[in-house]
Amino acid sequence: TAVVGLPDPLLGHKLVALIVPQDGIDAPKNLMQKCAEGLPSHKCPSTIIPVRALPKNANGKIDQNTCITMATQQIQ
Repeated sequence: TAVVGLPDPLLGHKLVALIVPQDGIDAPKNLMQKCAEGLPSHKCPSTIIPVRALPKNANGKIDQNTCITMATQQIQ
């Protein structure tokens, strides 16, 4: 799971989560419920986007810039 901030005209920014769902789990619904139970509302993602895999950089870490691009494309 990767969470990125995207610009939002009303809020200034919004959080978007990119997730790799596991078989048999309704991941977006479960993640939203878990966030609502354990986090303040401003720290919960407003959108959850399922992806096949998270992009990685040359060091094997999650590539945040590519995640931002993916999230922006999915929301528009």
